[in-house]
Amino acid sequence: MKKITLKKLKLLNFKGVRNLEVDFSSDESFIYGANGSGKTTVFDSFVFLLFGKDSTDRKSFEVQTLDKNYNIIPKIEAEVSAVLSVDGERVELTRIMRQKWVKKRGALDSEFTGNETVYEWNGVPMNAGEFTSKINNIIDEKIFKMITNPAAFNSLKWQDQRDVLIDMSGNITDEDVAKGNAEFENLLKNLIGKSFNERKSEVKANILKSKKELGTIPTRIDEVERSKPVGLDFDKLKADLEVKTKAIEAVNDQVSDKLKAQQSDIDAQKEIQNEIYAIENEIQSEKHQLQQKASEAYNEAQSKPREIQRKIDAIDGDIKSNESAISINNSKTSSYGNQIGEISKTIANLRKEWEVENAKEFVMDDSDCACPTCKREFEASDVEEKKKDLQEHFASNKNAKLKSITERGQSLSGQKMTLENNVISLTTELKELQEANKLNWEKRAELSEELKAASNTKTQMEIYTTLLSEKEQELKPKYQAIEDKKEALANRPKVDTSELRSQLEKLNAERDAIKNELQKESQIETSNKRIEQLSKEETTLAQSIADLEKELFTMEAFEKEKSTRIEQSVNNRFRIVNFKLFDTQINGGETPTCKALINGVPFSDANTASKINAGIDIINTLCQHYQVNAPVFIDNRESVVELIPTESQIINLIVSKPDKVLRVENRVEQLETV
Repeated sequence: MKKITLKKLKLLNFKGVRNLEVDFSSDESFIYGANGSGKTTVFDSFVFLLFGKDSTDRKSFEVQTLDKNYNIIPKIEAEVSAVLSVDGERVELTRIMRQKWVKKRGALDSEFTGNETVYEWNGVPMNAGEFTSKINNIIDEKIFKMITNPAAFNSLKWQDQRDVLIDMSGNITDEDVAKGNAEFENLLKNLIGKSFNERKSEVKANILKSKKELGTIPTRIDEVERSKPVGLDFDKLKADLEVKTKAIEAVNDQVSDKLKAQQSDIDAQKEIQNEIYAIENEIQSEKHQLQQKASEAYNEAQSKPREIQRKIDAIDGDIKSNESAISINNSKTSSYGNQIGEISKTIANLRKEWEVENAKEFVMDDSDCACPTCKREFEASDVEEKKKDLQEHFASNKNAKLKSITERGQSLSGQKMTLENNVISLTTELKELQEANKLNWEKRAELSEELKAASNTKTQMEIYTTLLSEKEQELKPKYQAIEDKKEALANRPKVDTSELRSQLEKLNAERDAIKNELQKESQIETSNKRIEQLSKEETTLAQSIADLEKELFTMEAFEKEKSTRIEQSVNNRFRIVNFKLFDTQINGGETPTCKALINGVPFSDANTASKINAGIDIINTLCQHYQVNAPVFIDNRESVVELIPTESQIINLIVSKPDKVLRVENRVEQLETV
């Protein structure tokens, strides 16, 4: 069994405790102090060190020390450290909650940005995940809470308490309970893929459903009985029905004989109707043909105006095209005239420029006969040579300029001649276009007159109406012949069957009344069969309910046996505590629960000393089950005169009014209430 012992615990600025160091040098220690002096804080600090919570399992609680105004004192660290012995191995743990103060760029003072937690294991820093993992390797948090506080287990929800106790009982299986009991064994065998509770819920639901259905059957039988018609003399009714049927047949024969005499008139009416159909079909056929003829005549009459209109449209297109060309030619002619005028002006200016340049003669400057640097005059031979060079240069420049002016004048003269030729060509073409448009307008006027004459034709509907009128006049004698036949037929005497039909209607009504009465025989038979069927269902449901209730009784007996064994298995593990794991209901069934009893007294009604010893009893059993011991903190220890034996380390928290500051003793002593 793993044994965990607390050897030393140190608190710095933790929940108002500025500095406290406690040595636990024996298996039982006593911490004395007045109320509010920090006894519970010692227990809180140990739980905080291991799991980051207080002794009541709160994650969010005031760890850091407060000033007199209940504000957290800034820039101090809340630290808890401890030395443990885990199966004789020394383990030193530290957890520090540190405030983070950051001075932002440009700011004069630092700002609080939150808290951070620092962890150490045997002096080695580590992160939260590593620290938690190593704690879990020593002891599970859930187990730690149950085996370090006598009140912890009974503060759990009863469902969680029950789960722990059932797990502790050794998990008694259904097969273990059923072994040796034929009814129990058969019950489990018939579950067929369902759990025990699923089958029990199903049986209860089926019983409820079947009882509800069974309760409705007498009412349903009574409803069928009350809706069943009263019995009649059905043999007499059948004989009366046969008599009425024969009377109806006799009257129908009389009506048939009279109607045969009227058949010739009916045939004549059919013949007249057939003639009418024939003429109507002929008219319909003729209408279709007349519509085609009218359409063809109209299309033929309309083809000539369309042809003339096409010619007019073509001439309009030519006129529009010619007018566009005339406009373009006029524009080009005007443009060419402007260019010719500009070129003529330029040629005249070049001619004057050529005359000016050609009149220029060489004149030598006196400055050309002296050195440009020292101003000394050249020798006579040098002057002649210099003059000759200047004359040649002057003549060369003059000739080049005259040649350039001449070439420019010749080029412009060529351009002018081309433009003049273009003007002549455009003028000729313009006259031809104007003449063509004159002829087009004359032709268009002629065609417009032709179009006007050709457009005075009848519409297609007018043509069709004329043709249809002619056809109707042609068929008029046939219609008259039919009307004569109708008149002759109408003058014949009519066959009167009204009296026979009135008699027939009365006989049919009497026969239908007899049939309605005879239907009651089948209704009575159907009702009797339904009553018989419901009676069988009633017997079947009653038997089914009996079988299901027997199965449910066996299930409840099985559950009671199992609950008894589980309670015995659990309670055999405790010294002074018993647990009630099942409540018996009025109907004999049992529901799960978990209630701790101390010598038959409910845990909640026991005194403080009994509760603490009961808690130690539970801790002893849990330690044995989980194979681990840990320090047990006992609050209000002064209430207990004698504590039951335990293998766990005990740390007693005792109220002592004189001790305003915590006092720790590591010794075994007889406690007295202070």
